[in-house]
Amino acid sequence: MPITFFQLIKPWWKSEEKLVAWFGFLAALIFNIFPIITNLLLNQWSVEFYDSLQQLNYPNFIKALWDFSWIVTLTVVAFCSSSYIVRWYSLRWRRWSTYHFLDQWMDKQSFYSLMLLQNAPDNPDQRISDDLNNFTYVTTSLTLSYIQEIGNVIAFTCVLAGISGPIAFKLLGIDFNIPAYLVWIALIYSGLGTYLAIKIGKPLIRLDVQQEKVEADFRYHLVRVRERREEIAFYKGGVQEHHGLKQRFSAIWDNVLRVLKRNIYLNLMQNFYMNASTVVPILAAAPRLFSGAITFGVLMQIVGAFRQLQESLSVVILSFQEIAKWLAASKRLQQFCGMLNILKIKQSPFLYNDGQGIALKNVTLKTVDDRVILDQVNFDINPGERVLIKGPSGLGKTTLMRLLARLWPYGEGEVTLPPSSIFFSPQRCYAPLGDLRHAVSYPSEIPFEDNLLQDALKKVGLQHLFEFLDVEDDWINRLSQGEQQRLAIARVLLHKPKWLMMDEPTAALDEAKALELFKTLIKSLPDTTIITITHDDNLMSFHEREIALKV
Repeated sequence: MPITFFQLIKPWWKSEEKLVAWFGFLAALIFNIFPIITNLLLNQWSVEFYDSLQQLNYPNFIKALWDFSWIVTLTVVAFCSSSYIVRWYSLRWRRWSTYHFLDQWMDKQSFYSLMLLQNAPDNPDQRISDDLNNFTYVTTSLTLSYIQEIGNVIAFTCVLAGISGPIAFKLLGIDFNIPAYLVWIALIYSGLGTYLAIKIGKPLIRLDVQQEKVEADFRYHLVRVRERREEIAFYKGGVQEHHGLKQRFSAIWDNVLRVLKRNIYLNLMQNFYMNASTVVPILAAAPRLFSGAITFGVLMQIVGAFRQLQESLSVVILSFQEIAKWLAASKRLQQFCGMLNILKIKQSPFLYNDGQGIALKNVTLKTVDDRVILDQVNFDINPGERVLIKGPSGLGKTTLMRLLARLWPYGEGEVTLPPSSIFFSPQRCYAPLGDLRHAVSYPSEIPFEDNLLQDALKKVGLQHLFEFLDVEDDWINRLSQGEQQRLAIARVLLHKPKWLMMDEPTAALDEAKALELFKTLIKSLPDTTIITITHDDNLMSFHEREIALKV
């Protein structure tokens, strides 16, 4: 459920940085007024300059050049100051918005729950990174630009109305007298150009949304090949992955061609429109010049004022491609933020209670599409017990673990959890990018002391990694599957949880190593309640009872 544009920008204006938001925008607005003043000065200057040329008045010509130098200096200073403050302001807004989105995305495991929703937003990483950057900068720059152009329209409408004079003509026997006729010509010309730009360029909005999607999809699969390179190599699946990547790039190619085709039409219209705008005011004002009503300098002032008015009125034409990209980013962010809001108000279908142990009462687990995985599950696990959970592959044992971690939102039933949080060790080990010390200590933000790390690694047979504690690497891809499982057990030994739930903790180890590792675990954590999901019957001897799940 997408949110509105104003709901997307409102948090920044009401946040703890609201003073920066309001006063920063006010400062940027003030700096954006100066270009209007310098444009008016240049327009007035053009009368003196071109009249001096027409009259061959050398002293006035030199004076006009000196006047031009300080006007241009003021223009450059105003432009640079305005440009800097827009960049600074949009960067502050992006920083706050990034932290705000990260807070929502990471809060209460939303990064996981979000992908379980129907019509879940694709590529949240791109939305937080690229889309937020584009949205904050373009929103700031376009808003200030449009305010500036409105100021230009008011200023140069007054200028053009003051010097254009009326035009009188007869049509179909009716006498017409139009005051400030050049203003009306500028309005009609700009209105026609804006209409054509919107008509031709409107499909770019949809195409830009699609472009973001196919680019992100291609990039995601490139990363996937890099992360799963070993499995792909063992399966000799390079040809299939190669074919899949080429297919995804073909989607980029096809969409880019459609974008290019539409841009050709838009660019042709824009170029014709801008080139014709040079001649239109001259043709419109030429009768007054030839009649002697105005000088050559006033004609050039009319041309300058007409062009400035026409450009300000044509801001949509000149920035339509940027607007299209901005609308695409805005739409994606509104959808993403709307889905995060759904998670905030979404109630869990399960009734969670606090207790001394774990208890499931009439629990039914379902898939996203409402298919039943496990039906009417009932069992209790008391503190200090060691329980083994078994069942056929694909039955939903891992989903049961997600339920106890409060991650699964589909089903119904009553769940009682112990006062101490459960330490979960999933099938696939994970470690953050960085040094090995942080990888072993994860999820603790502060790494354990070296003597504790070395003791834990030695107990699980990873003493050969002592020398790499300060080495930064992608440790999950560097370690073998067996080493990853040993690393997961080392974490458990370091954290010493009161409640522990593991999913296939020794599946990559041979029988002897698996038994040795479990002996170490039981010896090191004699009072820990251990729940193990496994297919290995040999581990039954380390557990007091078995819970067999059935279809």
